[in-house]
Amino acid sequence: MFVEFSARITCACSTRTNPVNRDFDPRSSATYAEIEGYAKAWWMPGSGVVRDLSELAVSPEGRRVACAGAMVDKLFGTPPTRICIVDLDNGALRVVTFGPHTDRLPKWSPDGRQLAFLSDRETPGRSQPYLLDLESGAARALPRFQGWIEHYDWHPDGRVLMLSVAGVGADLSGIQGGVATKQAPDGRPSCYMEIGRASCRERV
Repeated sequence: MFVEFSARITCACSTRTNPVNRDFDPRSSATYAEIEGYAKAWWMPGSGVVRDLSELAVSPEGRRVACAGAMVDKLFGTPPTRICIVDLDNGALRVVTFGPHTDRLPKWSPDGRQLAFLSDRETPGRSQPYLLDLESGAARALPRFQGWIEHYDWHPDGRVLMLSVAGVGADLSGIQGGVATKQAPDGRPSCYMEIGRASCRERV
């Protein structure tokens, strides 16, 4: 379907020989209506169906994959994502977070019982860390950061999250949703957070 879709767009663009009419609204054309129909059939906006998976993380025991699943509400803008878990034995997909806004970048705890993830559910565009208990399904907010989380991961003991955090207003890095490239000279995380404590500390 994507091959045919791409071919139709290429054909429509390459056969244009007249000067561009800036007053023309392509949404009124039959070509636009046809392409929109294909897009709606594939993305199923407003259905609550997950149509794309990204940021995959394999569980410690290797039988599950956590990921960010795109749920398209409308055919424009960036679709929100929810944390999903795929069972590798049978292919079943389960949505485990419900926003609002965007939940992304899941990370398994070493024992496979919890998922850390980032979400901007409090302030759109400002992702903060959350912790999801997979047994109860409850997600709780972790201590807040006055900055942008560039990267994070679990310590092997499962008690600490290590994070690289940049100041607000730094240049967009485009990596893992970060908004800066600042980090410690030796490449180690700039902050760490002890699970169960309502605080975070700068690395010494």
